[in-house]
Amino acid sequence: MSQQIDEPMVRLAIDADVCIGAGQCEMVEPNTFIVDDETAIARIIDSAALPKPRAQHVAERCPSGAISISHSAVGPNSRPQPAADLRRVPPS
Repeated sequence: MSQQIDEPMVRLAIDADVCIGAGQCEMVEPNTFIVDDETAIARIIDSAALPKPRAQHVAERCPSGAISISHSAVGPNSRPQPAADLRRVPPS
C-alpha cells in the first residue's frame, strides 16, 4: 500500500495479555512489530505510527484482537506520544 498525503497517521498499541504471538503483525508490518522469541508476545518497534488504512489492515489481521488503533493522530506538526498501555487501569 502506498501512503497518500491526506492519509492520517495513527498509533498502535498491543494488549500483551491478549496477544498469542501468531506473528501476523510482524509479517504484515515487519518494521513496526516483532514477536519476542522468549515470550512469544508481539511488541511495537519504535513509535508504531502508520497511515490509518495500514493500521486498520494490521489490526484486522491479528487473530487474537490484541492490536488496537489509538485515537492519537500523528501529523507533521505534532510530537509523537507513546502508545497507550492497555493494561493500565485509570484511577477512580
